[in-house]
Amino acid sequence: MLVGFGFVTVPNVGLVLSTGIDMAAPLGTPIAAARAGVVTSVGFDDSGLGLLTIIDHGEGILTLYGYQQAATVQVGQRVFQGDIIGFVGQGGPTSAPALHFEIKINGQSVDPVPLLSGAPPPPPVVSFTTSSPPAPSAPPPDSAQCSYFVQVGAFASPANAQNLIDLLRSQGYNVQERSTASGLHRVLAGPYCSRSAAEEATGRLQGAYPGAFVVEQAA
Repeated sequence: MLVGFGFVTVPNVGLVLSTGIDMAAPLGTPIAAARAGVVTSVGFDDSGLGLLTIIDHGEGILTLYGYQQAATVQVGQRVFQGDIIGFVGQGGPTSAPALHFEIKINGQSVDPVPLLSGAPPPPPVVSFTTSSPPAPSAPPPDSAQCSYFVQVGAFASPANAQNLIDLLRSQGYNVQERSTASGLHRVLAGPYCSRSAAEEATGRLQGAYPGAFVVEQAA
C-alpha cells in the first residue's frame, strides 16, 4: 500500500488527508468492480485522481477508481462484482503505478478496509492495516452527567447507519443510533461528560469524517 485512509504522511509532501486508499500494483493490472452497480462517471478528475470511474451501488453507496491507465466501461453501463472496469495506471503523491480506491456512503468518504473485509477484494486490492487514529476513551454511556455526543453521520437507510456504527465500534468508540422525526438515522459517538472531551473526539473524527460535530443531550 502506498497511501492509507485518513490523515497520512506522504514522503516529500507531508501530512495530507486521504479520502481513499492508494494500492501499488503493476502497470496495466486489471481493476475489478467491488460489487454490482451502474457506472455514473468515466473521465479525468480535476482533483488529481486522473482517469476516474465511479460506480453507484444504490442506497447512497458509491465506489471510485482512480489513476487508471484506461477504462473499459461507459456511463450507464451495469456491472457486476468482479467485472473488469479498467487497468491500473500511474498517479498520486508517489507517481508510482497504483489504484486509488474510495467508498462514499451518502456523500461521506469512509475507510474501505472494514467494508471490504467480508468479501473477496477486487484486484489489485491487498490487505493492509488501517492508519486511523486511536479512539479517545469515552465515559460509560449510562452516566447521568454525560450529555455531549459527536454526530458522525445521518442516513436515510438504517443499513448505511449500521455500517458506520460497526466501523466506529471496531475503532473503539462508544456509538449510539438515534432516529429523528423525519426518519433519519443519526450515528452518535459518546456520550462525553464535558464539551471539551466531545470537541477533542470531534477533532479526531473529522480527519475521516469532516462533517462530524458536537451535539448536547441528543434526543
